[in-house]
Amino acid sequence: MKRKLLLAVVMGILLFLNGNELKYIAAADGSSTIERYVGEIRLFPYRDFRIMEDGWEVLNGMQKVQEFNPDLYSVIGTTFGGDDFSFSLPDLRGANPLPNINYMISVKGSLPGSADIKSHAGMLLYPGILNNAFKEANGNGRTPDLRNAGPLPGIKYYYSDNPNDSNVYIGEIRLFKKEDMKDINGWLRCDGAELKIAEYIPLFSLIGDRFGGRNGQFMNIPNLIDAEPSADVSYYISINGKYPGDK
Repeated sequence: MKRKLLLAVVMGILLFLNGNELKYIAAADGSSTIERYVGEIRLFPYRDFRIMEDGWEVLNGMQKVQEFNPDLYSVIGTTFGGDDFSFSLPDLRGANPLPNINYMISVKGSLPGSADIKSHAGMLLYPGILNNAFKEANGNGRTPDLRNAGPLPGIKYYYSDNPNDSNVYIGEIRLFKKEDMKDINGWLRCDGAELKIAEYIPLFSLIGDRFGGRNGQFMNIPNLIDAEPSADVSYYISINGKYPGDK
């Protein structure tokens, strides 16, 4: 009952704001469009219907018709199953790092090489080949070695040392190289920290207290320390960005 009352209060505040403050927080750069590659895989600690309306699907092995999804098919083909008429999305339900955290794939976006995405901080998880600003995270140069960290064979981590990102959702979780995060704002390490709800209303409206909470005034972010794939990278959650469904 207390949880329902708290959520009602939070949603009332959001309605009172009429979206203006949210839009400022969610899109301080004036942009409301998330640019991404078709087939790009991201990690969300919520399964909000607005994310799905924005072109993201849970990775549960669902079959897609080739004819209706030509760009996505050109990226993944039948790597994860399929035939002459359909293909399967990867099934990552067993790879989610915690309950209530889901890998999701973008079924729309740009094809690599046709319109390359310049603004992307941290690792990018992709079931195809990327180039330009992205380097495979294989331990060469400054890249962390994440060759064995992909959730399935055929899905690789790519590294970008760009600290800025206008193409991120509030609450989205990404892997970052720890040394790149020394002076970066807008991201918190996923270490289970307790936050004041009043200071993180947009984030709370998405994840609630499913990762912990106290007295109706505090919330916890996910603790993914044990899921970190190597000593030089950590999971971080975005406290800024686009609010799902915001136009």
